[in-house]
Amino acid sequence: MLTHLRPPVLIFLLSSIALIVLPHAWNIDPLVFGFFNVLLVWRFIGIWKKNWLPNKFMLFLITCCGIALLYQQHLGVFGRNAGTTIFITALGLKLLEIRTTRDLYFIAFLAFIVASTLFLYQESMAMAIYIVGVCLSLLTTLVIINMHGVDVRKALKTALIILLQALPLGLTFFVLFPRLDAPHWTFLQDKTQIKTGLSETLEPGAISDLALSDELVFRVKFNGAIPPQAQRYWRGPVFSLTDGKKWLPLVKHDLAFDQDALTYSGTAYHYTLLMEPQEKNWVFALDMPAVFTAPLKMSAQYQITTDSNTSQRAEYAVQSYSDYNTGSLNSTERAENIQLHR
Repeated sequence: MLTHLRPPVLIFLLSSIALIVLPHAWNIDPLVFGFFNVLLVWRFIGIWKKNWLPNKFMLFLITCCGIALLYQQHLGVFGRNAGTTIFITALGLKLLEIRTTRDLYFIAFLAFIVASTLFLYQESMAMAIYIVGVCLSLLTTLVIINMHGVDVRKALKTALIILLQALPLGLTFFVLFPRLDAPHWTFLQDKTQIKTGLSETLEPGAISDLALSDELVFRVKFNGAIPPQAQRYWRGPVFSLTDGKKWLPLVKHDLAFDQDALTYSGTAYHYTLLMEPQEKNWVFALDMPAVFTAPLKMSAQYQITTDSNTSQRAEYAVQSYSDYNTGSLNSTERAENIQLHR
């Protein structure tokens, strides 16, 4: 039996891959994760029972099942979840057709790619240490493949030396590589996955896939008094048009000439607003904004927007009052808010 296909080599390789994919249990669809684990366990069994491994026809059927599963997810090709799902599914399928050294190399390099996708979901120090550990295990597997015998201690020592030699280059890239703000990374965002938050439309009951988003939208630094928690309402888009199911904002943006003038009373809150990069031109100001400067402007629904580039962080000085009066609705406003949109 060739050294690279001995059971210890395959056990080491499959164990490393299992550790690499394990954190994705919280990132990808359970069906995809379960499909991969079935293939992984199948390959583990095949180490000792080779006649249990699928033939070419059965492998073709399994591949069709994997493709059907990917199609059922409706994630497409581009995006964080879509790319990760495709790589994990391909890695699981490739495990069942290990025949030569070339297959081992291909699987190992594909596993490195899957390991790197973990950083797309979490960038904590604990995750970084974990990924370095599993990559060290995978690198040890590559060393064992190129050894005449199976000496795990010697292979681990060689892999550790290689990792330490690469450490200065990694630190150099970490320090010198530019930090890019969103939405420069929007090609990794999943347009098919609905997140909690605001969009240009609101359609209750039509959300089939809901994911909690912990992305930062803006920061606020108050200069002086801070409003009570009950008065910390941040005004965003206002939805006035509806067809009975979907809500849309009005087309017009500027304050109407026949609208009553805003009146303010009570405490004035002065604060600095730091908006994170975003796709929309919305600025979330404390209700109700009274004093602000260009490029900010107020719409007819008292929403603050900006004409500046929103793909970069922006800082604005705003003054708001929690006690205000917008006056009565004029005939135009009343008609717009009671008619159905067609």
